[in-house]
Amino acid sequence: MQANLWQVLVAQLVGTVSYSATHSVATKDKVRVRVHHYQLADRGVEFVCEPASQGYQLMTAQRSGVKCGDRIAFHDSSGNKEYRVADIEYYCDPPDMWIAKLWPHS
Repeated sequence: MQANLWQVLVAQLVGTVSYSATHSVATKDKVRVRVHHYQLADRGVEFVCEPASQGYQLMTAQRSGVKCGDRIAFHDSSGNKEYRVADIEYYCDPPDMWIAKLWPHS
């Protein structure tokens, strides 16, 4: 599902945006996947993403509502890279700060 124009404009102004995308599965049930967008060139958006051994990324950021199974999309001038949140742990203080293990999404 593509973000609508309003979401894209907000993402350009604010630096991050999330939206829900619905994907069909074989059972014809719907699975809701939340996609969190990050602009790599934006200033004022604080997150750290580091490559780890075994092919995954470790990301630390501050945003509530991110959970396992969600997707993280990084946008820059060369295109988009999307990852799946495989594991996430929230800090106690501040409560919306977290560290997550991200696997590349194909």
